[in-house]
Amino acid sequence: MYKEPGKETEILKFVGLSKKESAVYLILLAKGPSLVSEIVRYSGFHRPAVYHVIASLERAGFVSIAVRGKMKAYVAESPERIKNLIDELKENIEEWLPSFQKKWDLQP
Repeated sequence: MYKEPGKETEILKFVGLSKKESAVYLILLAKGPSLVSEIVRYSGFHRPAVYHVIASLERAGFVSIAVRGKMKAYVAESPERIKNLIDELKENIEEWLPSFQKKWDLQP
């Protein structure tokens, strides 16, 4: 059964992942390419929930699919993805900060 690490989960939460998404991503990082049945076993989550989480992680660019014969294995993308998301967030903040500051300065 998966035990949620503290700091790692907090960082993943900061970049927008849910607890379940964080858990599955960390499992895939630790175990390598895994079948849904393996993710279910390690996480303790129900199979439909795992499929939902994997789809969400795939859309966010945290997981990709590797075909093993007739089966699909899921692979965690590089943790560099986390750094890229934080860099994007920082750029967005720097871009919008002057606008926010102007609004704040206009407060009565």
